This record gives sequence, C-alpha cells and structure tokens, in this order.
Amino acid sequence: MVKSMKKLVPMMLLTLVFALVMAIPAFAATQSYRFLDSAGSATSFTAVHSSAFINGPADVTGSTATITLTGDYFPSLKVNGVYATRAVVGGNTTFTFPVADVVTNIPVELRVYIEDVHDATFNLQIDWL
Repeated sequence: MVKSMKKLVPMMLLTLVFALVMAIPAFAATQSYRFLDSAGSATSFTAVHSSAFINGPADVTGSTATITLTGDYFPSLKVNGVYATRAVVGGNTTFTFPVADVVTNIPVELRVYIEDVHDATFNLQIDWL
C-alpha cells in the first residue's frame, strides 16, 4: 500500500502542475495601445483624436484582444479586413478580435457615426505600446 502511494502522490503533483501550466495562457493580460494614422503617424489629427477615445488598456487573452472606446459612436471596427465583435457596455463600445501578437501594429478601419454630425471610416493602425 505504501509503495503504491509513493507512486500516486508524485503523479498527482505532476498532473496538478501540468494543469496550472496549461491554464496560464487563459489568463487575461492588459496591453497599452494607441491609434496611428494609416501612414504610421501618432501626431496627426486623426490619430490623436481617435486615441482620445481609448478607455483603458486592451484585455489580451491568448490570441484575442478586446479594446474599449468611450461612447457609443463606433458602429464597426475592421481588423485585417474582418469585422470585430462589437458590444456596448455601460455606454462604452468594446471590440473583440483575434491577434497574432501584441508587438506588430494592426491595420484597422474604425467607423465613427454621430447622427446628423459625423459619419466616416478612418484607416488607422493599432500601435501596441
């Protein structure tokens, strides 16, 4: 009995360690970012104005990122030509989309709509900081 317990305890510990290691990528991390214009400038009016609506860092979980923009003025975000999943939470707009990494800039098209005032799509880049 003691001999079988000696084998069982280390195996259980290894299984627990393996489970914890596998769970680590599932934890969310935050990553700061800003918008650049399509030419890569952070100082253009488009980049500065768009970045002013960033509401905190992105939440990155595995290969998915979620960004939050202040207000409900953003009907869509295209990331690498694919529409991001949009939600409005507490008056803010969140977009969730796949990411390969948080190092390489990502080209995006952000549509901004304010009834009777503004309706435009901006070609931007997400610049991970």
